[in-house]
Amino acid sequence: MPDLPPASAAEHLAAAITHYKAGALAEALAGLKAALALPGDHAGQAHMLCANIHLKQEDRLAAASHFLAAGRLIPQEAQKFSAFAARLYLQSGRADLLGAVAVEVAKSQPPGADLVKDMADALLKAGHHGELEALFPFLDMGNNWHLQLVSGYYQTMRRHDALRQLLLARYEATPDDSFVAMLYFTMARSQLIFPAMRQWQDMADLLQEQSQEKRAKENAVAAEILYRDPPLTRCYWSDDPAILASPSGAIDQLRKRLSALRPRRKVRPANEKLRIGYVSSDLYNHATIYLLYDVFVAHDRSRFDITFFCNTPAAARQAQKGWDPVLQAEILPVDHLDMDGLADEIARRGIDILIDLKGHTSGSCGEAVAICDAPVKATWIGFPGSVRGLGLDYHITDPIVTPDAAKPWFEEKLCRLPDSYQGNCSVTKPRPRAESRAAHGLPEGAFIFASFNSQQKITPQTMQLWAKVLHAVPDSLFWILCQGEVPQANLLAEFGRLGIGRERILLAEPVRYADHLSRVGLADLALDTFPYNGHTTTSDLLWGGLPVLTRQGETFAARVSQSLLSAIGLPELVAADEAGFVAEARRLAHDRPALAALRARLAENRGIMPLYDTGRFTRHLERAYEMMADRARAGLAPDHMDVPALAPRREPFL
Repeated sequence: MPDLPPASAAEHLAAAITHYKAGALAEALAGLKAALALPGDHAGQAHMLCANIHLKQEDRLAAASHFLAAGRLIPQEAQKFSAFAARLYLQSGRADLLGAVAVEVAKSQPPGADLVKDMADALLKAGHHGELEALFPFLDMGNNWHLQLVSGYYQTMRRHDALRQLLLARYEATPDDSFVAMLYFTMARSQLIFPAMRQWQDMADLLQEQSQEKRAKENAVAAEILYRDPPLTRCYWSDDPAILASPSGAIDQLRKRLSALRPRRKVRPANEKLRIGYVSSDLYNHATIYLLYDVFVAHDRSRFDITFFCNTPAAARQAQKGWDPVLQAEILPVDHLDMDGLADEIARRGIDILIDLKGHTSGSCGEAVAICDAPVKATWIGFPGSVRGLGLDYHITDPIVTPDAAKPWFEEKLCRLPDSYQGNCSVTKPRPRAESRAAHGLPEGAFIFASFNSQQKITPQTMQLWAKVLHAVPDSLFWILCQGEVPQANLLAEFGRLGIGRERILLAEPVRYADHLSRVGLADLALDTFPYNGHTTTSDLLWGGLPVLTRQGETFAARVSQSLLSAIGLPELVAADEAGFVAEARRLAHDRPALAALRARLAENRGIMPLYDTGRFTRHLERAYEMMADRARAGLAPDHMDVPALAPRREPFL
């Protein structure tokens, strides 16, 4: 028989279409591959069919590639096919491929299109900043979600001028838009724009004086701003538990996102090891680890199996390579899982007590914690208040940050540790070195007050209190950590408005953690922030030998320094009110022998009092877990509990 002539491109394409209609996808792809290897004007149609076949096979990346190729060959369809490819890259989490087509896709979209925002959001999360900024001209700053994305980017990149100009322009244009106002006032706190901070405080004070019904009628915009204000940022400016517990948009949205709750498993029998799971995105060089690394190492593995469900980004996880091998073996990366997948993993590991270390803060896996089947769920250390909306059983606290009067404001039952809720490192924490004032540009002989708290905690109320102290001790200086030219200028201007000259303010530069612990003791006395105290910062200052003066508040965040000072044996540094705060600062500044005795007692107590006693703290924490498990085994609902204290130490542990 004579050889048949080779099939043409058109014949291969026709055969592929026939196979496609018959559901023979592999044969159809083979025919299309043959067709594309031959010349002709069929390639656009062939690529389009390849794309559809790969979609049916759920190979999104191959489908996207063929859609783009088809668009290049069929110009009238190019915009549509490019948008298809962009959506497939979004669904696949491939921001690296998305960046190459994002601008062309954006050009074809109407102003304010959701696809443009979704692409920008994906590029932001992946850190592709150049490609992201190229999309900014196609975003609509009149669209609140677009505005939030761009402002979040400027905040992350510390582009304070751009952020301020963007939000100020929108706020002045639409002052009654509560979403915009919330972003604006949040920005004002981060950049220390005190006129705006005072404006919000005045509005919030009215809300505190009014019932919820009256708010809606007389101060609707302020009530909406409060509703939109995230739970954490409320803690920065309010010491009213009713304000912190008022309705929250973030928590309402969280509840709506929850999938079906899974029935709780039973706690394993008392003769088996309890399985403890910690969930966090902060397992790297973060304040959580500065506090808890030694606690995690000190867990009794003969009684507890430990798993760390680690949502820390891959780049930050590199810090774990130097950690204790036992801890490294217990870390399970879960940043690639969705919330249902994480809940599945918690079940697979058979976790008895699941501990959320994030609460309502960035990077939380709260949805997985809420829906999973762990028999007992608790939250600890990450959020200074009730973690509402997750159905948690316990909040691990102490009797100072949460006295009995706080119980009605918590959805969770309180599990109170006896000394302080805050764990601390003592084995691996860097020891302070001897430093000189001259090396840090500090004058010898001057009395130096200090603050090293993060600047979003510096409220107008805090500034007024500090200014009263500086007026009461007129020859004193104030050494303060404040980062960024704009926040520094705003801080100095506010001190000037309050009558404190620039020459009395010493700006501290950020330094490495070990260096920071060594320098803080060069000051004479630290002045705390209010209503959000120093937390990790306060324990760091005390470790570095610097006494911290605080004032008692009504909420968790406003009582942390009091808890830490009690645990180090210096309760006299807790003032009952502003007048007492100023009086004690003046007394210590004018009585150098009394201050020296206080510092000597701090140095002695550091090695024997509970605050830095990692072993004692860990045993108390483990006893809390056993008490939770005992109630669950007995079929009892969670209830408030106080963990009994071990006997005081007779000998130093350091």
